[in-house]
Amino acid sequence: MPTGLELSWLAPTDHYVEFYGGVFNGIQGHTHDTDPADGHGAYGPDNPPPGCHYHGDRLHCPDNEELENYYRSLLEDKDGPVSPAGNLGPADLAYLGRVQTSLELGLNWSVDLGASVLHQDTHKTSRRYPGTDYSKTTGGVDMAVFWNPVEANLYRGADFGVEYLSNRQQYEVLAGGNYVQRTLVRDGFFTWARYRLNRTWDFGATYEAFALAAGAENTRTRLGAFLTWNVSHYQKVRLEYVRDDRGDFADSVDQIILQFDGVIGYHTHGRQR
Repeated sequence: MPTGLELSWLAPTDHYVEFYGGVFNGIQGHTHDTDPADGHGAYGPDNPPPGCHYHGDRLHCPDNEELENYYRSLLEDKDGPVSPAGNLGPADLAYLGRVQTSLELGLNWSVDLGASVLHQDTHKTSRRYPGTDYSKTTGGVDMAVFWNPVEANLYRGADFGVEYLSNRQQYEVLAGGNYVQRTLVRDGFFTWARYRLNRTWDFGATYEAFALAAGAENTRTRLGAFLTWNVSHYQKVRLEYVRDDRGDFADSVDQIILQFDGVIGYHTHGRQR
């Protein structure tokens, strides 16, 4: 989990505008690029990536040399780039910037708008070529629309949102017998819609799509639907169905999830609507 410092500043204007800035020890997060969709463990000799097989401990993908080089750099390359460790300099840290605002559209409607960027100049550093670093930048824009009728604000309402993300990452790969720097740019989006029927029940759907490192033809998509029972202000139970489709990259997965959330003690919900 990344650690760091994040600060915000609320602009002293009549219109709501808030700025965020942060510095962290690195860009970290879980990725499914090297995990099979069925969750049976990471790729390896006993579980090769689709279209590939192993000769002993060496991975071979006969129909896609670029994909083979990519996987080998992740799975076999003991001299491959690694994340910075130890004493971190300014270039080794990750920097966050965000701005967000909100628009009131009459009594019943409001819109939230935001934009973010996260950059780390030395996301990875080469063990083969000292002084050669690889950067990573993730940026996005987001919008959320809220409908809260004033005559039934505690009981009925709806919200809809969409977020677009773009990721630009440099990495080291074997090409033509030489290790070279490549830049991979991929993007995707997440969207949701929810209807609050009353104080107790709400339901909705989600959809997301993002290109995997193996190529745009292997874009991962997830479609879900949920029903929530708000037992009280402090507890809720949610039933959710998710269809996880990874195209030709791995088998699709259907999930049924039952989730319980409970809060004890003091807590906040951000800006109430």
